[in-house]
Amino acid sequence: MKICVFGENGSYHTETIVDLFKKDHIVTWFVSDIVTSREIESKNLNIKVSFNPYDLENQNVFIICNETTFNPMSEKIDITNIVNSVELIKRYAQKESTVVLESTVGVGTTRKLFSDTDMKVAYSPSRFDSNTVGITPSDFPKLIGGIDEKSESIVNKLYMSVFNVIIRTGSSEVAEGASLLERANKIVQKAFLNEFADFCERIKLDVHHVIDAAGTWTCNNKLITSPWIGNGTNDMSARHLIYHEADWPVLYSSIQQLERRPKKIYEKIVERYCGKKNYDELHKKCFLMVGIGEQIGVTSTKNSPVLEIIRDLELEGAVVVKYDMYIDEYSTLPHMEHNSGLPRFDGIIVFHPYFISKWEQFSYTSFYCRH
Repeated sequence: MKICVFGENGSYHTETIVDLFKKDHIVTWFVSDIVTSREIESKNLNIKVSFNPYDLENQNVFIICNETTFNPMSEKIDITNIVNSVELIKRYAQKESTVVLESTVGVGTTRKLFSDTDMKVAYSPSRFDSNTVGITPSDFPKLIGGIDEKSESIVNKLYMSVFNVIIRTGSSEVAEGASLLERANKIVQKAFLNEFADFCERIKLDVHHVIDAAGTWTCNNKLITSPWIGNGTNDMSARHLIYHEADWPVLYSSIQQLERRPKKIYEKIVERYCGKKNYDELHKKCFLMVGIGEQIGVTSTKNSPVLEIIRDLELEGAVVVKYDMYIDEYSTLPHMEHNSGLPRFDGIIVFHPYFISKWEQFSYTSFYCRH
C-alpha cells in the first residue's frame, strides 16, 4: 500500500504516524516546500519526502495530520493548512483514493471538506502526544468514523495493521465529537485545578498535599494533577466548539482562564522580585527559567505559555537564561555564581520539575510546577 502523509516538520503526531505505517507500507511524507522537504530528509527517516504535487497521483491512501493554529487576535482557529492539503488531494489524487483526516477539527468538518468527492473518507483523531509516558502509540485505542459504512470499513482494515485497538464510531461526526469532548474535559479540569491552586495559596495550604490526598480516590475517577500556567495546541483546539460563547459558558470561561494564566504568573514574578507592578525594576534583574517546553519532557516550545512570560520580562529589559533538559539548545546547566562568588541570578523560576532539590537550596527560587 502506498500511503502519503501530510504534516508539518517537527510535528510529533506526523512523525509517529509515519513511523507506524512505514514498517509495512510505502510511505511518502508530503510538505509544502523544498526547504522543509530537505530539513525532513536530513533526519534519515528512510522514507520519501516530497513537495511535488504530481507525486500524489500514484498514492492509494492519504493521511492528513496538519496542525490547526489559533489566532489570539481574532480568537479563531485557522484550518488553512488542512484545507490546502484537501485541495491538493482532490486535484491530483485518483478518485478511488482513501483519505483519513487526523487533524483536530470541529464536528461536521470532515464531511464538509469532502462533500464534493467520491473518495472513501474517515476521521480518526490523534490520542497520543510526546508527553505520554509508558504507552506506545500503537496501544492507544484508535477511534474511526467514516462518512459512510464503506469508508469506515476500508480505514478500519488499514488501521488494524498498525493499531491494537480500533473503535468504530459509525460516523465521522461521532468521532469528531468524541475527540472534542475529551479535549474540552481536560481544559475544564486544568482551569479548575489552577483556580484551586490559587485558593490554596491564599489560605497558605499546600496544594500538592491536597492533590495527593484527592488522588487516593481511584474508583473510576481521573484527576489531572498538574497545575499548569497556560494553554497549548490541544487545549485551544476545543475552540472549534465556541461559535457562540453563550452556548458554552463553562468551557469558554475555562479557556479564558488558561489564556490569562501566563500574564497572571508574570505579575506574580514582578511582585516577588521587584515589588507589585514595579516594572521599572525589571531591567536590573536576571532570571533563570527552568522548563520551557510545551509540557514536561517535551522537546517542542511551539505552544509553550512559558515563552509568553519570558517575552514580557524581556520587553521590560530583564535578562532571561533558559534551561530545559529535553531541549538541546537549552540543556546545559548554567553557572549559578559569578567569578566573585555572588549569585548570578536574581530569581530562579521553575515551570517543570527538573532537578528540584538543586533549586530548593536557593531562597530566591519560585516554583510554578508540581514537585
